[in-house]
Amino acid sequence: MLVNKLSMNLNTTLKRAEILISLLFIFNINLLADLNNSFFLQNNFLKSEKLIVKINEIASEVKLKTGVSIYLAIVETLNGKDIHEYQNELISDLNSSYILLTFAKQEQKVDIISSDDISSKIDKDTILDEYMIPILVARNKEGNLENQYYAAIFNGFAEIADEVATSFNIQLTTNIGSEGKATINILNAIFWFMIFSFVATFVYIRIKR
Repeated sequence: MLVNKLSMNLNTTLKRAEILISLLFIFNINLLADLNNSFFLQNNFLKSEKLIVKINEIASEVKLKTGVSIYLAIVETLNGKDIHEYQNELISDLNSSYILLTFAKQEQKVDIISSDDISSKIDKDTILDEYMIPILVARNKEGNLENQYYAAIFNGFAEIADEVATSFNIQLTTNIGSEGKATINILNAIFWFMIFSFVATFVYIRIKR
């Protein structure tokens, strides 16, 4: 049973990766002004037309079926602001039942906040620690950090949508499932192994002195 579950998780993760790859092939900057609407409160970094369309598609279905709005703020920089200050400015005009995923490239900051009525519907720490941060800190041999950022954003957003859907006991036809944890768990294990190795090496050097 465990093998079957891991196989299912891996298959869903691969599907999520395949969708992301296909979404990154087309880029038309002239259409971004039309696409950066609806659920993108800010976006001057994410430039994949198809990825923006897909995110809006998923968010629209979540909104229609649950009444929850999943917003994104994807920016190059916070311009010296604290990420929480920046988020509070964005949500000041929002109504209830919202979630906001914020990513700032220059500051390497990512965070999720939600309205009080929705906070119990998602596990913020798990989404950040298992679905986004391991991807953001993974070593990129090809040096294409932009696609790595895109992967983390899409994976985090997709998991938010899945958790909201699960909490409302509804099925999403536009998303690709929330079972894709096998690869993410591997990245998470590598991340913590690197941290442990660094600490162990530091302690060893200190002891030797």
